[in-house]
Amino acid sequence: MIVCFSLLLLTSHLSSAAASFLLTTSSSKVQVGFTKHVTLDCSYWGDGGSSPIQNVTEITIFRINNESLEVVEKFSDAFSTPTPGGHDATRVVTGKIGPLVETFLKIVWPIATGDTPGSYRCDVSGDSNPSVEHSPEVSIQEADVTLSDVVAFLTQESTEVREFCTNLVHTTDGNIRLKLEEAGQNLTNEITAVEERFGLELQQLRENQTAEIRQLRADLEALSGGTVSNNSTCNCDKFQNDLEQLKTRLDYVRILQYWPEGTYGLLMPETGCPLNGGAVWDTGYRKFHTESTTTNLDFVEPDSHLKTPIKERNETNNFVYLHFCVSSNRSLGPPWPPGSYCIHSVGQCPSGSNQGYVYATSEHTHPASTKSGHLPTMNAGLDYTQTFFCCRSDGPASEPVYLPTARPFYLYRYKGECQRVEGMSVSSERLVLDTDDVNTDVFQNQFHPDGDINNWEIELCYYQ
Repeated sequence: MIVCFSLLLLTSHLSSAAASFLLTTSSSKVQVGFTKHVTLDCSYWGDGGSSPIQNVTEITIFRINNESLEVVEKFSDAFSTPTPGGHDATRVVTGKIGPLVETFLKIVWPIATGDTPGSYRCDVSGDSNPSVEHSPEVSIQEADVTLSDVVAFLTQESTEVREFCTNLVHTTDGNIRLKLEEAGQNLTNEITAVEERFGLELQQLRENQTAEIRQLRADLEALSGGTVSNNSTCNCDKFQNDLEQLKTRLDYVRILQYWPEGTYGLLMPETGCPLNGGAVWDTGYRKFHTESTTTNLDFVEPDSHLKTPIKERNETNNFVYLHFCVSSNRSLGPPWPPGSYCIHSVGQCPSGSNQGYVYATSEHTHPASTKSGHLPTMNAGLDYTQTFFCCRSDGPASEPVYLPTARPFYLYRYKGECQRVEGMSVSSERLVLDTDDVNTDVFQNQFHPDGDINNWEIELCYYQ
């Protein structure tokens, strides 16, 4: 069934002073379960002088039930996306708020549901007008479905599915084998390169630890043979203890080639993603549009080790990049160790950690935040970013934990101190994203990295 959009302007309820916002519908009568692409659109239809409102702060579509109003969709300047009143997957909502002529709120039912029929009204208010402007009412009536309608619908759907499948087969059949061969060869080359790189770095790690053991053994032999000066103060028990610890660490090398189990994300350092055995990290970035209409307070440490680019200025717009290494498939390593740190969530948090989020608002004026590639769990719009974290504090940060040491990496600081990692030095770094001046940033709960909001400040721990 093909539904043609015929715009119906319902103006029978207009007062003598014409409303500047009108609510229109694509269909005045619908058949529930059959009529496609039913649209309600509230937008500006004036000439620029028909409304005292110059900047819209709220736009709402109501359903009128026995003279009472039920919010269907609402969009206000406190949020960057439409706020649903009972929103579900049966309809699609788009909108924009701000200057009068650019503001709109649109609802599309891909196919009419039992909630589609009804009487609707659109209310608009702005910062220059304390009153609320009401659009004329629009009605969508329910039409009966006949047997012939059902037969026609099924016939049309069957035809569309058959045509789609035929076109798909014709389009893909000619090159699908070539694409599979290319993908297989690319994957083989990628795995080979990782295995070769891992082999060299793991060999260097073993050699370094072996050299440490040999030096300690030589010191012990010198002590037991009396070749150390009598004036020297030494502790044989300490040397013996250090030797045993190094041996234990060497035994861990085979295990530590894998990062801990589960799915999660890490910030990417300038050296690229950490080594993770034969596995390949997925990568991506979030390009955050920071404050661009007033003084910008973005901050990155002068000696930061984050993946570049970090800060960018494009004409009058400011951006901060966050690059990620994402373990989308469950890693083969041991469980994450007890300690005090945060990582990014990818689905369910690893055992022992708790989930929370940070909601940060980016530039509202002409928002332009973007994303690319694979990202940790986040909701990312043009002017907001909701990022989820997994945090734990079930061990002292001063007690070193075992993690792969072949390459540098980042963890988030949690509870005031960077977690110590066996065999790695750690340094603190601070990153500030100058969020929009509306000050609507939010911490969901206490499970988030150390830092602050309004602006979004993040405390990082860099390991090398």
